Amino acid sequence: MLIKFTGGGRGGGGTIAAYLTAPDRAGRDHAPPEVVRGDIDRTRDLIDSITREWSYTHGVVSFALEDAPTGDQQRQVMDQFEALAFAGLDPEQYDITWVRQQQNEGGRGELHFVTPRMELTSGRALN
Repeated sequence: MLIKFTGGGRGGGGTIAAYLTAPDRAGRDHAPPEVVRGDIDRTRDLIDSITREWSYTHGVVSFALEDAPTGDQQRQVMDQFEALAFAGLDPEQYDITWVRQQQNEGGRGELHFVTPRMELTSGRALN
C-alpha cells in the first residue's frame, strides 16, 4: 500500500470532482470510478465556497496487485486514514469523499480522497 498526496489543491471543486469521477477518461472504460464514501457534490460545493488560495487536499491510497484488499479491508483503510488525518475532530467538523478507481484492466486498485481545506463548524482553514 502506498499513500500519496498530490500537488494540486488550488481552484474550484468542479475540476477535481470531474477528474475523480468522469467515466470517460482514458483507461476507465473497463471499470468506471465509484464514489465509495462521502458525497462528491457536497465536497465540490464546499471547495467552491473557499476563497483562500488553497481550497482542497487530494491524494490516493494505492494497492499493489498482490494486495487485492476486500471491501471490508478498504473500509478499514479509509477509517484508519480519517482517524489519523482528522485526529481530534468530530465527523461533523470535516468532509471527505473517497472514490475507488482501477488503473487499467486488471491493474492496481486505488482509493482517491479529496477533502476541502476547511474546518466545517468554524470555516477556518484546515491544513
